[in-house]
Formats: sequence, structure tokens, C-alpha cells
Amino acid sequence: MAIVTSAPIRRPRQPGVASARFTWTFVALCCWLMAGAYLDSWHHHNLQRPETSFLTPYHFLLYSGIAAIGIFLAINVWRNYRRYGTWEELLPDGYGVSLLGTVLFGIGGALDFVWHARFGIELSVAALFSPPHLFLMLTGGLIVSGPLRAAMRRGGNRATWPAIISGALTLSMLTFFLQFDQPFIDRWAAGTAVDPRGPYWMEEELGMIGLILYSAAVVGLLVILLRRFELPTGALTVTLSINALLVSPVANHTELVMVALLGGAAGDLLLYVLRPSPARPKAFHAFMFAAPAALTVAYFVVLGSTTGVWWEPTIWTGAVPVTGMVGWLVSFIALPGESARARIAAQTL
Repeated sequence: MAIVTSAPIRRPRQPGVASARFTWTFVALCCWLMAGAYLDSWHHHNLQRPETSFLTPYHFLLYSGIAAIGIFLAINVWRNYRRYGTWEELLPDGYGVSLLGTVLFGIGGALDFVWHARFGIELSVAALFSPPHLFLMLTGGLIVSGPLRAAMRRGGNRATWPAIISGALTLSMLTFFLQFDQPFIDRWAAGTAVDPRGPYWMEEELGMIGLILYSAAVVGLLVILLRRFELPTGALTVTLSINALLVSPVANHTELVMVALLGGAAGDLLLYVLRPSPARPKAFHAFMFAAPAALTVAYFVVLGSTTGVWWEPTIWTGAVPVTGMVGWLVSFIALPGESARARIAAQTL
């Protein structure tokens, strides 16, 4: 009598699609990387004297994060090549750019070490604009945007939470560069009197520019998400809160996390009411005006209830429609009006 043994059942694979385990592990590692970057920024922001060594615990946390990402991706490359034997499926679709970013980030770290050895360690704004640091920020953006990029390239209309968190980390990489005038770091409107660092008109101008830049960054991410996805309830609150949890501690202004919670909740309510999408352009443009305006209102509400606001009412009330207008204008770049769409269609024929 012959004994028949059944061969192990192998689940059919979906070429190019990342598993939930792979995706969430990568998201967690990206959070590690961004936490290390912002902790290092906090350290530089609170230095009492110039730093003299590149080898610090803060740099270790940052570079151990990138090392963990590199090891994780390398293991998956090796396993997938052993399993499938093709170069096309070494990583899930959308993560090849993250692998490239990881390699380039490592090269940038070496260049940063050489740069500091030759020119010293920069302080303040100079640290943000040094060529190695700009290169690290660019490559970091390539890395942390992986889950969002993967979600945009596969089917489905609803954004997943890993994609939303990836978007929040991508926004945080941009706000890392914008630290030179970031409203969660430099609270130019805070207090009951002018900050002694400069004349009142300069602090009003810097404060307004910071709010405009931050609004443009937030709206840029919202445009990317809403052109491609329907967002789950709470997506804006989670996105803005992740960003605020990273940015606000840099200058020890953790109370400003409340701005993200209030502004995010208002944005989620606007999402529910307006239902913005490319198929509803009027609602899309209205949302892109209202969301940054609501975030600005939340900013001044929190400042007013904690430190006070010394700006004249004409300035802080005017900041609300100005930031809303920034979002409204950006929305037309992403979603042109009917006449512009007709012209584009005619030119492609």
C-alpha cells in the first residue's frame, strides 16, 4: 500500500505587494529614524556651547535608525532573491526608491562626518542649509515616503493607516528643513510683549511667513492624499499630531501639540462635511482653504490660552484668511479649474 504524502501548500504570492508585517515594520523603523533626527535637532537647539564632537548619543540614535532600515531592507532583498530568483521582485513595489534613499543616506552620513571634520559643526540656520544636511533630508524623504508611495501605486481608493503615517513622516521631513521659521518652534506671536530678539515688525513678518510656509506644507500633503485616496476618520488628526509630537519638543513647546489636536479635529470634521475629491472640485478647493485656516485658528487659540498673543488683532485675525488663501491657491495647482482642464485636454489630442 502506497503512502501518499501531500506536498506543503504554498500560498499564491502577489508580486510587488508588501505584506502587512513588512509594511508596519518599515513604518516603525521610519518612526525610529525621524525620532532620532528630531531628538538630535532638540539637542542642537538647546546647546549651551558649541558642539565639538560628531560622535554623540543623538547622532547614534539617528544613524542606528538608518542602519536598522538598511538591515531590514537588505534581509528582504536577500530572501526575495533566494525565493524568486529575479531582480524585479527584490522588494515590494514602491520600496525600491526607499532602498536607494537608504544607500544615499549612508553616503550622506559619511560626507557629513568629513564636512564637520573640515569646516566644524554648524549652529542655528547654518546647520539646516549645509550641503550634507540638505542631502540627508532629501534622502530621508525618499526613505520615509515608501509606504505612501507603495499605497499610491497599488489599487484601492481608501488610504491605509501605514500610508497616512508615512505621509505624516514625509511632512515631518519637510518641516525639519523648515525649522528656521516654524511656528511650533519660534512662537513669534506668543507672550504679552515683543520678543527682545528683534523689532516688532520683524517678528510679525517672520511669524506670518512661518504660518504661510507651514500651511503650504500641510496643504501639499493633503493635496497628494486627497487626489488619490478617500481618507479614514481621524486621518488629519493623526497626521498633524505625529508632526507636532516631533516638532514642538525641539524648542520645548510641547503644549502646541494641542494645536494639532484641535486643528486636526476641525479638519476631519471638514472632511466629513465637504467630502472633497477630484470629482467634487468645489468641495476640494473649499476644503483646501478651510483646513489651513482652521489650523491657524487653533494655533492662536492655544497661544492665547497659554502665553497670550501680543500681535495686534489686525495681524492675527488676518493670518487666518491668508493661510487659507495659500491652501486655496495650492489646490488649483493640483486640481485646475474647468477651463484649464479643457485646455489641457485639447493640447493632448
